[in-house]
Amino acid sequence: MLPVLKALHILFASIWVGGIFFIGILLVPYLKRKLPSQERIIWVAEIGEKFARIIWLLLAGLIVGGILMIYVRGVQTIPWRIFGEKMFLLSLLVLFTYLHSYILGAKLKTFAERSEPVSEFRKVSLLSQIISLFTFLLLVLIIFLGTRL
Repeated sequence: MLPVLKALHILFASIWVGGIFFIGILLVPYLKRKLPSQERIIWVAEIGEKFARIIWLLLAGLIVGGILMIYVRGVQTIPWRIFGEKMFLLSLLVLFTYLHSYILGAKLKTFAERSEPVSEFRKVSLLSQIISLFTFLLLVLIIFLGTRL
C-alpha cells in the first residue's frame, strides 16, 4: 500500500508543478506573441480558473495521501521536525495559491475586461507574477523536504 500512496503523492505533485511550468513557461509567452494584452489576460485568467480547480483537488489528494502514508508507515517512524517544516511550507503554499488564484487572478481579469488604468493593472500583474514564482519555489522546497521523509 505504501508504494501506491507514494506514487500517487508524487504524481499529484508532478501534475501541479507541471501545470505551473506549462502555464508560465509555454502558454503565457506563446499568448504574449499571439494575442493583444487584454485578450491574453482574459485567456490566462480563464485557464487559471480551471487549473485552480484541479490544484485544489490535487492538494486534497496530497493531504489525504500524506495522512494515509503516516498511518501506514507508523507514527513513530516520521521525522517530525522535517514533517513540521513541510506542513508550515504547505500552509504558506495554500495561502499564496488562494491569493494568486482567487484574488489577484480575478482582479487581473476584471481589469482586462473593463480596461482599467494600466498603472493599477501593472502593479497587480507584477504582484501576481511574484506570488506565482514564490508558489513554485515553495512547491519545489516541499518536494525536496518530502524526499527526506
